[in-house]
Amino acid sequence: MAIIKIDREFQDICDSFIDLSNTYSNTVDYQKVSVALLHAAARFNAFSIWANADNIAEFKSEKDINRNNFCDEYKKLITENLNDFEANFDTHRIESKL
Repeated sequence: MAIIKIDREFQDICDSFIDLSNTYSNTVDYQKVSVALLHAAARFNAFSIWANADNIAEFKSEKDINRNNFCDEYKKLITENLNDFEANFDTHRIESKL
């Protein structure tokens, strides 16, 4: 997995996924949207690992490393975001109008 610079374009892409998820959440349960987003990320991440491999041998040799990198990054990000929601629970409730 390549190291990606977090720039404006990167943030815009993230925001567009969140905006789409929020749109679905207007009519669909949050849990379903959350799990669908997770499934979509897994499918696209597997595709990106495959697309970046020059051959099947490279794909096989790097598959576990790439999967572990994605899992480690997800654990880090979900922990950071859960900590933020805990620290700012009431503020986020007001902002999201829940």
